[in-house]
Amino acid sequence: MRVPFAIALLCLPMFSLAVLAADAPVVVSKVHVNAKTTEDLDPVLPTTEGVSFALVLSQPISTIIGIDEKASRLIAATDDKKTDFTKSTGPWLTTGSSKISANRHKIAVPITFSTLPAAGATSIQFKADLVIICGINEQADNVKLFDFAKGASGKFGKHTIELKASTAAVFDDSKGQHLSVTLNEGGTWLKKIEFFNRAGKPIKAAETSSTNFDSKVTKEYLLDTDLKAASVRLTYYQKVEPVTQTVDLKVGLGLE
Repeated sequence: MRVPFAIALLCLPMFSLAVLAADAPVVVSKVHVNAKTTEDLDPVLPTTEGVSFALVLSQPISTIIGIDEKASRLIAATDDKKTDFTKSTGPWLTTGSSKISANRHKIAVPITFSTLPAAGATSIQFKADLVIICGINEQADNVKLFDFAKGASGKFGKHTIELKASTAAVFDDSKGQHLSVTLNEGGTWLKKIEFFNRAGKPIKAAETSSTNFDSKVTKEYLLDTDLKAASVRLTYYQKVEPVTQTVDLKVGLGLE
């Protein structure tokens, strides 16, 4: 699904930013140009060359789960001196650094290029298709009380979950019950998982690891109490779909 968008501007005192585009919920929140230096004047200075800026994308109705890095497409990126940033080395989009707002209707996406702007450049023209993964129709359901030794499985529409007891890693002396949870479709449909004892009281649980294999994700949890059985409540999205936002804007660099 492709949607129109509106752009708002958040000004920073260190940079002169200009954004030109039509109706998009995209905010340029930061522009930062890094230049290598041989002088060790400040230990917090970046050690790599390049230019980066952050975009804030909005989905007022849908719930944002993340950005599809593989499906997103860089179309063009040049400064006003014709420097072509699409020829930069390394990824231009790193989803691991993205941040989602508390209400999950906005996501900050960092855009990074290893190429420096040309001397005297004042702006960058940037165009890309950014694919946002959105969850639709949030719902909560329970997996009935199950025995850890036997495991359990549940199905929620086309979503499936498998639960079973797991063993602690070598040298792991943590106390409590280790539990393995396997989800289909990469687990993107799951918003939250909660555990309860036989009396219905919540059990504290911490996610200790997550691995992906063949479109399934397996999450390891450590429950803070050693039980033989528990019930589970899942909060999930009935449908997960990509939403493409085409971003076409000019970012002023404020360079001399």
